[in-house]
Amino acid sequence: MLARFIFAVILTEALTELIIEAQIFEPIKLRLMRIGRFVETLLTCGYCMSVWVGVGVAYLFRLRFGLFDLWWIEPLILGFILHRLANTWHDVLGWIRRKKYPEPPPPP
Repeated sequence: MLARFIFAVILTEALTELIIEAQIFEPIKLRLMRIGRFVETLLTCGYCMSVWVGVGVAYLFRLRFGLFDLWWIEPLILGFILHRLANTWHDVLGWIRRKKYPEPPPPP
């Protein structure tokens, strides 16, 4: 169960990054952004998108820890937890990337 949860965290981060950053989805995103401000914000904000990706992944994986009796509430709550952990994982990866490939200092 723990391995599935860790995989779900990594998948949430990866899907969010793919949706937000991948150039191949740009034409679709531009078309969807015409729907309204909410959708535009969702498609340009990784933090915002990861909430919904986390909830989707939790339902897809049928994540349950037996904390609640209602079948639909636990994946919803776990989706929010996935969102937070995926964002933390994203920050860790960014920190590692910056350590490995530091930006050159600005010219004098």
